[in-house]
Amino acid sequence: MFNKPKYLPGDTVRLKAFLTDQRGKPLTDSVSVVLYKEWNVPLILARIAPWQPGAFDFTFPLHDSLRLQLDKSYQMALQLDKGMSYIKGSFGYEDYELKSATLAFRSDEDTQFRGKEFRCYLQATDENDLHLMDARVELILLPGQASVFHDLQVFVPDTLWHWEQTLEPAGETTIVIPDSIFPAVDIPYTLLAVMLTSDNERVSKDLKLRFFHTRREFHLELQGDSVRFEYCENGSPLPTRAILSGYDPLGNRVEERLVALPHTEKINTWFESYQLDDGLIKQQLSLASEPAQLRCLSDRSADSMRIFCENPRQIPFRYFLYRHNRELQRGYGTDLDLARASGERESYTINLQYLWAGRLRSENYTIGFQRRELNIQVDQPALVYPGQQAEIIVTVTDQRGRPVPNADLTAYA
Repeated sequence: MFNKPKYLPGDTVRLKAFLTDQRGKPLTDSVSVVLYKEWNVPLILARIAPWQPGAFDFTFPLHDSLRLQLDKSYQMALQLDKGMSYIKGSFGYEDYELKSATLAFRSDEDTQFRGKEFRCYLQATDENDLHLMDARVELILLPGQASVFHDLQVFVPDTLWHWEQTLEPAGETTIVIPDSIFPAVDIPYTLLAVMLTSDNERVSKDLKLRFFHTRREFHLELQGDSVRFEYCENGSPLPTRAILSGYDPLGNRVEERLVALPHTEKINTWFESYQLDDGLIKQQLSLASEPAQLRCLSDRSADSMRIFCENPRQIPFRYFLYRHNRELQRGYGTDLDLARASGERESYTINLQYLWAGRLRSENYTIGFQRRELNIQVDQPALVYPGQQAEIIVTVTDQRGRPVPNADLTAYA
């Protein structure tokens, strides 16, 4: 409805809407533009008529005579009669300042282990995504509540680490967080980055991380159509043996055997969960909480259609294709890529049935032809510099590829 989510004092509000009646017919009557200064205090700004059936637009400045309060959200509506609104929207009214500097702050992982190097990466750019040449950064490491102590007496200061340096003028700046700053504890921590530019603009970001002095664990992970099992100490996989068990949805142990880790095997869709146990550590993986990743995609044109399935887990499935609720085709397998002729007024449905996490799943997909849907193609330069004028060509066509006259087009950046 609005061209921006929030406005400064003195800005011009631009709103645009396409309105229809209850039958979907574009509206030809005029509507009132109403601003609610409070939830029950309407202010009628104007009465506007559509510039073509259904298409309305309106602009007004946020001047002092409106007596709006800063740092508030205001609602607007387009109304035919009092209390009957066709559409509502809200905008923020703030005396904000756009920041010209941006700080990107990331790490490879969210867990740090004793004896392993841990890196974080910082990059400073301006509003044009160009690198800042004079940015400085300050890193502060603040500990959380320690969960496990590995010594009889451990002192945890309120600030574990402090670091300052100038960021690289090109690319990312890499900073290594030493493990020697941590006492013998397992503890979460916050890594705070504060960037200052030459004009004293301040930008801050933080990462929520965790440090482990000693950690032994099993890793159970789905990888494509397989399950990967590993034993890790402080993040490093090590060989060992463990009991691998499979459970059904009722919690019954269906299978149990000794495996040498690391170990990889095909997913058994009859299992609801897997479990690794070596007598000291026990870890489960629930397939019910993992996505099956089996989905049906389709593409329709005026005279043909194509149906295909994405199935990275290679789950066997049955499919049933219907036209107007009458079965046309069925099949079984792990993939589907079907193309056939179709009329634009014909309605198709496909049903997929498969086993996942020990339970049968059935999913229906409607394959319709959107006769009223328009196609928009935008031809524009890949890069535009500040102050440069660029030609942008927008082409609007219907589902048959024919140009659409008198299309109501809104372009924004």
